[in-house]
Amino acid sequence: MIILIVNLDFTVKSPDNVNGLLFGFLPVFNGNYPEFNSAWFANIGKTLCLTLVINIFSPHASKLLLPFVKVFKRWSDRGCQKKIWKNKSESENDCDVRTK
Repeated sequence: MIILIVNLDFTVKSPDNVNGLLFGFLPVFNGNYPEFNSAWFANIGKTLCLTLVINIFSPHASKLLLPFVKVFKRWSDRGCQKKIWKNKSESENDCDVRTK
């Protein structure tokens, strides 16, 4: 709604209206586009569409990135090494994992 309010020219052009501002002092509805035309869609419409696309995917980003964060935490817990199991020479038990 803010994008619409800022870019829509809804002011009444009259002699008593100072500088085309609504109520003489509020700089709202004082934009460049008095109606929805092709120029409005080219400039403002693409901004609205990009905002909608970001709002579609941003709530799901945390759920999609959570497995990668867990893998990174396990990797850093192993001392940034790829090997999960310790060498037989490093441990007494065969099933020891490399962790802090």
